[in-house]
Amino acid sequence: SARSRCQIAAGSPKRPLAFSLGTRRRRICSGSGRLVPVASVNGRDGSVRIHQDADVYASVLADGESVRHALRPQRHAWLQVAGGRVTLNGIALSAGDGAAVSEESTTTIVGADDRAEVLLFDLA
Repeated sequence: SARSRCQIAAGSPKRPLAFSLGTRRRRICSGSGRLVPVASVNGRDGSVRIHQDADVYASVLADGESVRHALRPQRHAWLQVAGGRVTLNGIALSAGDGAAVSEESTTTIVGADDRAEVLLFDLA
């Protein structure tokens, strides 16, 4: 199986913090049909703990496979397509593309390639 590395940096809006590096091995399988948490404010489900009001999820989607994510009120999302092609709420995106989502209650991501890799950021 192929391995991928992802580095995410986020600044603290409240106060300066010492830099820390969190590392976790997460299996994100093709055909999982779910968003796997990779970073969160509380480190839930084995994700890396971050000092931001944000959750970061990863998924690998096969062609036609979809995942949905509900956004709570006053939340926003950023989708980064790391590989392949997807649609986000019906809008086509390709590797390297990013898209912001605001004022929506749900995001729907559908794979449009044999192996589409995405990161979804749920943000305050």
